[in-house]
Amino acid sequence: MFRGKKIRIEHKEIEGLSQYFIDYNKIKEPVPFLIEVIQTIAANQSLLMVADTEFSYEKDGAVLEERITELKGVLDQQAVAYRVVVNKKDSDKKILGIRLQSTEKVNVYQLGFAVSANQLDKLTAFLKDNLFLYIGDANRQAEEMNDQFYEVHGQREALGEFYAIQLYNDSYFRRIRINSRRDISNVIREIEVRYNG
Repeated sequence: MFRGKKIRIEHKEIEGLSQYFIDYNKIKEPVPFLIEVIQTIAANQSLLMVADTEFSYEKDGAVLEERITELKGVLDQQAVAYRVVVNKKDSDKKILGIRLQSTEKVNVYQLGFAVSANQLDKLTAFLKDNLFLYIGDANRQAEEMNDQFYEVHGQREALGEFYAIQLYNDSYFRRIRINSRRDISNVIREIEVRYNG
């Protein structure tokens, strides 16, 4: 019986960095898929997860602040330590698609926390949002990872220097971008075979 492909994978090599894009818009249940992909790539390594409201498609500041409060509640309930970074940025007001000049600043929140891949099934609320994940090694302690996130003020470029593998999940477009300084081609192939046969 003919079975269509459920995921599409693209691969590029850029200056010693392997970049993979996994499109999963044909997957009916995205959250279990994401958990499986993250667990497969992370294996037994530590994860730093970062929810960043700057990458949300929602632009209402009050709604974003409420969402961060809700996510903090999930972490408190699961007894997961976290750090929050608040930055100010220019307001993104537009009329008919044209950006307006504005002196108004809005808060951008980054909620960072370290977990093991085994904890993801208890943190599914985060997998419904756009999310950054940084994969460390098995020896990294959660407190060290949280402190490092806070010390660099959540800057993605700085965090990328500390971790060999970085993932960004766009939950709206159902696309994962992976940047890796390690060879993970066998792991990506395993995911592809599992979903495309």
